[in-house]
Amino acid sequence: MKERARQAGLDTAVPFPFLIAGTPRELMWHINVDRTEGKPITRDLFWKSKQQYTQRAERVDILGVYSETHPGIFMPQDAAIHIHFISHDSAATGHIDALVPGSFTLRLPRA
Repeated sequence: MKERARQAGLDTAVPFPFLIAGTPRELMWHINVDRTEGKPITRDLFWKSKQQYTQRAERVDILGVYSETHPGIFMPQDAAIHIHFISHDSAATGHIDALVPGSFTLRLPRA
C-alpha cells in the first residue's frame, strides 16, 4: 500500500483513505457484540466481544485508512492499515481481520 501511495504522489507520513473493490478468495471479519455484562471495557473483554465470521468469494467494497502514526488509536497496535468492508452479495459488513487476496482494484485519493 505504501509504495502504491507514493507512486500516486501521496505523502505517506499523513493518514489517507483508500477504497478497494473486488472479490477476495476468503475474508475473515468481525463485528463487536456487547459481552461486557455492564463491566468497564478491558482489553480482554474487548476481544471477547468480537463475533467472528468467514466468507468466501463475495464481491466487496473495502474502505480503509492508512496511517503509520496512529497505532493503538484507530489502528491495530501492530498495523498501519484499518479496514472495513461491505458485501455486494449478502448483508455482511464489518471489520476485516484477514483476507486471502483475489481480484482487486485499488483507488487512492488524488495527490
